Order: sequence, then C-alpha cells, then structure tokens
Amino acid sequence: MNDEIVTMTYGDVTGDGIQDCVMIWGRRQTTIPFWKDLTLVVQDGVTGYVYSTPLDDHHGYEPVLWLGRLAEMQAEQIVVTIATGSSGATVNAYIYTIDQHHLRQLFSSDYYQKMYTYQVHYQDDYRVHLTSDRNNSIYSIDLSLRSSEYLDDIYDAEGQLKKPVQGWVNPMSGFYPVDYDRDGVYDLLVYQRIAGLYNADALGYVQNVLAWNGSMFELNQQFVSVYGHDKA
Repeated sequence: MNDEIVTMTYGDVTGDGIQDCVMIWGRRQTTIPFWKDLTLVVQDGVTGYVYSTPLDDHHGYEPVLWLGRLAEMQAEQIVVTIATGSSGATVNAYIYTIDQHHLRQLFSSDYYQKMYTYQVHYQDDYRVHLTSDRNNSIYSIDLSLRSSEYLDDIYDAEGQLKKPVQGWVNPMSGFYPVDYDRDGVYDLLVYQRIAGLYNADALGYVQNVLAWNGSMFELNQQFVSVYGHDKA
C-alpha cells in the first residue's frame, strides 16, 4: 500500500509570517480508517523545504492536526492527536515545533503517562480517595448517592468496606488546547477517566491543565470532576 495524506492544514509554523503546509502521511490498512506508519510532514511555505518525522506511536485512528501558539514563540506549534481505538476512548498526543531547521518534540503522551500517576482507593463511609502522585494532592469522591445494589457489593450495613477495593485512572481520553487568559497563548487541558470496579464504572475525570514553562509543559492546575445523580 502507498503512503497518502491522512490530514492537512496550514499555518505559520516556521515563524516567518508565511503559511506553511502541515500534513500527516500514513498507510490505510483496511476499509476502516486505521492508519499505520504515520509521519508528520511540514513543507516550508517560502523555501519549499520539507521537514518530516515518524510519530512515536505511529498507528491509530482519525489523526487530527491543530496549529497554535502554546508558548511565547513567534511560530505556531503543531499538535497531533490520534485515537487508539481502545475501549476507554484513549488518545495519543504529540506536540512539535520547528527549531533550528528540525522538528523538535515538546510533548508526548507516552512521557505524560509516566509522569502523571494516581492511586484510587475505596474508603469506609462510601468514599473513594484519589491521590495524584505528581503533586501529592488527594481528592475525595462521594459514593453515597450510588444505587444500593452497587454499594451493597462493597460495603456492609454500617458503611464499612467488606474488603480492600482499588480503582484506577485511564490514559488520556481528551487533549485540548485552551486559551484561558485570552492572550493568544494556549494551555493544554488533559482529561483522564477515573474507573472504579471495572472500566465502564466511571467515577469522574481528572482534568490537568498544563502550561509551557520555557522548557517543558508543567502542571498548572488540577481538578477532579464527578458525575451528578438524579434527585430523589
């Protein structure tokens, strides 16, 4: 199978004020939109010079390109998001910038997953504690409004755990540039689903806001959002 353009957009990623062509090339494997050998390709709008680099996790579904300023740089950065096709609707994400005539990676989801780890432990009195190891923060999730069928499997009549129970936090399922300050420089909002007894037992989401500090994207803010329940 021959390489073909998967997606393409235009923006000033070289910082010279001229639009450049940014593409992802790949090889379609089947009739469904699953791609392999995904490669980021940039053609300079002035010189025609072509930059290219294979993506770390070079396969997946529906690659998406976004261009914008994620740092105090003249040029726009390149954000690539690729659906993995997993049951948790997870994505792989990468950020590149052109530096000294090379495509330099500023962010990868693989590195993020190693840096941002969590502990999810069920507690007595119908609660779950989520601990974020990166910033040593703890969040408490209230389970008291869950169904009696759900709670009775975990707790006795006094609300005490019948046995230790742990959940987990999935890899990222959302990766969104957001201009919170409306200054033209975007931060990154990363969503990760919190799972309880099983993957479909969603307790909420960890939302991490990452900002460029001059050398890397670091944690700026962190939130845990939970699902609401119908009023009785």
